[in-house]
Amino acid sequence: MDQKPNKVWDVLVSKANIARQSKQNALDNLRKIKQQTIDRQNKIDRLLNEYQTRMEAMQQESHNNVEADNHRNFIFQLMDIQNRTTAELAKLDNDMIEARGQLLTSERECLKADYLAKRHHDEIANTSALIERKDTDALGLMQFNMNSLR
Repeated sequence: MDQKPNKVWDVLVSKANIARQSKQNALDNLRKIKQQTIDRQNKIDRLLNEYQTRMEAMQQESHNNVEADNHRNFIFQLMDIQNRTTAELAKLDNDMIEARGQLLTSERECLKADYLAKRHHDEIANTSALIERKDTDALGLMQFNMNSLR
């Protein structure tokens, strides 16, 4: 009786690897989005500094209230965008922590599936070796009995 490897374990390993890769891709995507958000925040910071410098220069040179109000409003809009970007970064950090946790769980599932599949294959190999030894012993015993009858 020859046992065949059960394909269920190979499918389980495959599904676990696909799930792990999916979690890894999600984490990589979050890292990319975070980097884009940091770049955007840096750009906003530069614009904010530039317009604050212009505002200070404008206040020292002339007292054009309309232009000063326009600059002030733009600075407030930049500050609002900066605050939203900071909140977005905090949310992305939380999302990344959750994604890392999911990835670790997925990696544990992969290791468990790999272990179970290896254990199953080892059991099949051990069973096959035991059957082969028994068959060899039986043949040896038959040959011994035949030789002793002569």
